Amino acid sequence: MAPRTVRRLGDAVVKRAITTLSKREMHGDQETDCRSCDPRRAFDCELTEVERVLSVVSGRDVAKADDALYAASSAGVEIDLIIRGMCCLRPGVPGLSENIRVRSIVGRFLEHTRVYYFANDGKPDLYCSSADWMERNLFRRVETAFPVLDKKLAKRILTDLDLYLNDNTQAWELTAEGGYRRADAGETALMAQQALMES
Repeated sequence: MAPRTVRRLGDAVVKRAITTLSKREMHGDQETDCRSCDPRRAFDCELTEVERVLSVVSGRDVAKADDALYAASSAGVEIDLIIRGMCCLRPGVPGLSENIRVRSIVGRFLEHTRVYYFANDGKPDLYCSSADWMERNLFRRVETAFPVLDKKLAKRILTDLDLYLNDNTQAWELTAEGGYRRADAGETALMAQQALMES
């Protein structure tokens, strides 16, 4: 397969992350034809308004995507990242990433879920994929991502992911300083992996 074809998934994922910025953020309330934009930013305008991003991967080290998520966070987009392994992004940095939260679930099973969710102003897009958000996966390997179009299946996936966002037993949260701390236990213990086995 040609290198150009191999790069398409990576370009698409990075572009999708970057387009979490809204037209309103870029152009104010004025309706602007995206083709008239600075060509270096034209692809930023492909979405209207995305108020939330949820990504579940094993690792991420794509600087272009991190920069895009920082910009989206600054524009008010709520971003939740569930990342088992390495993460080069820093969440919760004032003026940069206050709206970004990163957590890792370390439990009985080795997590390999790859899901990308974009709220997209009431018209959500949900993808499952073989690729982590890492340079090697997105730009140097043949990977695939596909949309989940069935509403029942999409609801099931998001319900399951909500367990991971609320896990307070096996979850670790990435801090702005780059270290991890255990998630607050709360009054009722929730272990996502156990809950899924019992469901």
